[in-house]
Amino acid sequence: MTTASCILTLSELIPLAAGLFLLESFLGIIGGKPKHSLYFVGFQDNKLIHLDPHLMQDTVDTCRPDFPRQSYHCGCPRKLSFSSMDPSCALGFYCHKREDFDQLMKTLPAYLMPPANGRSYPLFTIDEGSRSSHLKKS
Repeated sequence: MTTASCILTLSELIPLAAGLFLLESFLGIIGGKPKHSLYFVGFQDNKLIHLDPHLMQDTVDTCRPDFPRQSYHCGCPRKLSFSSMDPSCALGFYCHKREDFDQLMKTLPAYLMPPANGRSYPLFTIDEGSRSSHLKKS
């Protein structure tokens, strides 16, 4: 499966990215600002809610039934406006079973096209095949 990115304006990107967070199989966005990666896990209004993967935390033994849960929570959620986010990012999806993947492939196209704007550039495209089969076409 191969993806290809397209250039969209910020006003086109915001509703598309926000819509992806509504999908059950969507894990989030890895991106952020230049020289500072973040993991975006949700959104509120025109801001993305994020975790900083560089934040150090104590190791927790989750095998113990009474392990301390405070390392899973932050004092207050951090947010970044969509306009401050670097457009170079990766989108994460997880499909546990083949049926989940098939359902995602049926549902996803509706979330990839910006609202009617006179153009028809999707957020990204999905093609059948493998990397090697696409390289042979070149």
